[in-house]
Formats: sequence, C-alpha cells, structure tokens
Amino acid sequence: MIAIIARKELRSLFATPMGWLVLAIVQAIVGTYYSLSFNQYFEIMQSAQWQVQRIGLTQFMAEGVFGVAAVLMLFVVPLVSMKLISEERKNQTMVLLMSAPLSMSELVLGKLLGIDCVERARTEGYLAMQFNYVVSSNMPAVLLWKKLGFSIVGTLPRAYRHQYLGYVDVYVMYQLLEDPTHWPDA
Repeated sequence: MIAIIARKELRSLFATPMGWLVLAIVQAIVGTYYSLSFNQYFEIMQSAQWQVQRIGLTQFMAEGVFGVAAVLMLFVVPLVSMKLISEERKNQTMVLLMSAPLSMSELVLGKLLGIDCVERARTEGYLAMQFNYVVSSNMPAVLLWKKLGFSIVGTLPRAYRHQYLGYVDVYVMYQLLEDPTHWPDA
C-alpha cells in the first residue's frame, strides 16, 4: 500500500517539468562531483610514495560524494515537499487536516485506502466510481474524496443521525475514472 502512495506522489511530482528539472539538477551536481573526485583520487594516489599512504577508491570517494548528496538533499527534499503543502493550502484543506480529530497515521491511512480504492477500480477497468453515503459532517472524509477527484453530485437531506449533531445530510459523490470519449461502445 505504501508503494501506491509513493507511486501516486511520484507521478504527480514528475507530471510537471519542475520535477524533472530538480532531478536533472541534482544528478548533474552529484555526477560532476563524482567525476571530479574520481580524477582527484588518481592524482593524489600517483603522488603517494608508499603503499601505506594509499587508500581505496571507495573510501576516498564515498565520504565526499555521499556528503555532497546529503547536503544537497537538505535543500531538495523541502523544495519537493513544499509542493504537497501548497496543494493542501490551495485546496484550503491544510487547516482542516491539521485540526481534524484524527492522528497523522489515521489521515495517512485514510488517504492510502482512498488512493488504493481508486487505483484498483481503474486497473479493474471501471469507468467511474460513486459513493452513495458520505456523511456531510465527516469533513476529513469529504475533503479526502474531493482531493482524490470526486465531486458531490447529490445530497440526501438529513439522512444520517449523528450521535451529537442530530440528523445531518449525506452526500453522493462521483468521479469519472476515464474520459467518456474513450469508453467502449455498449
């Protein structure tokens, strides 16, 4: 299941040129440093007079290359993860997610299960999905389904009896999983 979330997040990251640009820059910096370290190793080892002064290539390069990569990741990871935070703010779900009476693990698990549900439906060949009973007062669930691409297509007035709120509305939520122009003829 973690792979599904990772695949979805990577797919959204590399759906734009920015993801590819960041990847190319990171690879260029690490690759350049690797090449320079490789050449530097042979220059230093040629000047070493005794065998005791020589060290292995891996030992010489690992510290430098992984050190540069680690420092580079200190800047790249926040840069990439800011996209997720900005999406939450753009959709105005950040405050609600942070104040929801759920733990972070419950939020992540809910998102994971929602993504899994949609992805399985797509892989099984379903053309659309509909949830007939999403309680309107369950805002984390409503926001999760909206974030996953569902829209409210109907409201059942006062169809659910909430323990504290009394009778509340229920939403019917719907999402096309494939463009209708590509649907097979029935």
